[in-house]
Amino acid sequence: MIDFVCIGPMRTGTTWLHERLSSTLSLPGQEKETKFFDLKYKRGTVWYQSQMRLVPGAPRGEFGPTYFHSHLARKRIAQLSPGCTIIAILREPVARLFSLYKMKLAFGTVRGSFEDALHHDPELMMSARYAFNLAAWASSFGPAQVHVLFYDSLLLDSRRFVADFCQLCGTAPPKLSEEVLRQRVNSSAGWRQAILPLATSAAAEAAWRLRFRKLLRQCGLPNPSLTFGKQLPEITPAMAACARNLLAGEIVAVEALLGIELGAWRESRPNPIYIEPIVMKSSQNVPPILR
Repeated sequence: MIDFVCIGPMRTGTTWLHERLSSTLSLPGQEKETKFFDLKYKRGTVWYQSQMRLVPGAPRGEFGPTYFHSHLARKRIAQLSPGCTIIAILREPVARLFSLYKMKLAFGTVRGSFEDALHHDPELMMSARYAFNLAAWASSFGPAQVHVLFYDSLLLDSRRFVADFCQLCGTAPPKLSEEVLRQRVNSSAGWRQAILPLATSAAAEAAWRLRFRKLLRQCGLPNPSLTFGKQLPEITPAMAACARNLLAGEIVAVEALLGIELGAWRESRPNPIYIEPIVMKSSQNVPPILR
């Protein structure tokens, strides 16, 4: 049914990749995320296939960042496409969590401080359980089908990252100009905190269904639901320390699982060097407490 799926997690460059690879891969054409395998499975496989914009001879797949921490998505993909390639993109966890928190503030799906959200929004912390979720995907598909890339590597050398990603999908990378490679997508820089969270959340959901967000993006116009209200917060040392303390064991588990050293992550810093794609070998190195 599909040849590959990039499972994210959220805020790891999946929207940027989707737009850069839309002419190279067979991807959903109406909207990047179908959410079929976690939220819309009842619509059936015919509906899912109808969402695809097919490129002749190209691998077929999807960028589904919410699938990373979804047991249902993992189970359903394994049932329908047991041989597909699973690609995860890991980002320094504190920066990714705070980026996701700001997105949730802008869309009105979370309120309160970052520290409160870490303890009360289950999606934040569940999507941060890198080792736990990677081990689960390796258990469902076999370690050899699960590949890990790093968001820091995308920032260090985007052309090389695109080539690595395409190689995992089984296709040649597109010819992209330096200008296109430098363009940012889905950045939170211009977003604002929702004035009326419930109304903003409802409006965002309606806009999603009407494909309004995609139309605005194509026209180069801002989304009005994200451009009013007070400025989104910046992370403070205290916020970073709170998240880092919660994630300390997870970083150790990722190092054991992937056989790499991530010392920079312990200090909430991005990896300073390009890391080649990693093929998972086993999930046995994950400490039992984190499984």
